Amino acid sequence: MAQIPDKQDPENAAAEVLVVVDTHCQLLAPVELAVAFAAARRAALRGIFVDDAQLQRVAGLPFAREVTLLGGQSRALAQKQLSRAMLDVSRRFQRLLSERAQPLSVACSFAVVGDRQQALAMGQSQDAGLLIIGQPRTVPPPVSRPLRILLLPAASGDLLSALEVLLGLEPERPAEVLVVGAESAEHWREQIDGLRRRFIYMHTRMVDAEALRSLLSATGQHSLDYVLVARQAQAELQVQVMQWASCPILVTA
Repeated sequence: MAQIPDKQDPENAAAEVLVVVDTHCQLLAPVELAVAFAAARRAALRGIFVDDAQLQRVAGLPFAREVTLLGGQSRALAQKQLSRAMLDVSRRFQRLLSERAQPLSVACSFAVVGDRQQALAMGQSQDAGLLIIGQPRTVPPPVSRPLRILLLPAASGDLLSALEVLLGLEPERPAEVLVVGAESAEHWREQIDGLRRRFIYMHTRMVDAEALRSLLSATGQHSLDYVLVARQAQAELQVQVMQWASCPILVTA
């Protein structure tokens, strides 16, 4: 993992960092990201594993089938096998949290919930300073290209402090930051300019919602490395981006 920025944010010192994954998620990237943020903010870290109860109920039905990776053969979906696989991923996630958090003296806890909506609701609590949502496994983007970060800002919140931590993980890597919504972005322009002076390889581009949809459609879902979302950002756009993105999504207070 890249270096962790030294700068601490005392206002966020008591807020938890939550990281949510399920059986389909790539585990290492969101765990390392969450630990880096918890260390930078001197915050506690909570890992949340989504044990999909609905999927397990479907697996118990007599008509439930799965397709094998090798050969594409259809076979009965065994509920016990599914439960065991979920338990294995849950334990691996918990072990990764502990292994990565301990060397940095980050206090961490672990919880299992029954569905993704319950996990996301926990990220809306006052104790949650940052929610990191793991996404399905994908081929990692080449590090030779610029880091690409999408910002969905609002009139308030600590979105830019989260951006500062992200940029500080790879300070020498060129970064392209797409900022959605000119009205909200104007509120942050001075701070964005300050970040640009600190991170000289950072380039920002303002786009409206329609331009963003066209851009994402043209570049593909693997074109972003991170999505930063303010909780107060436009709800419809939040949903669209969360459904589309294949990279970690960070939701700030």
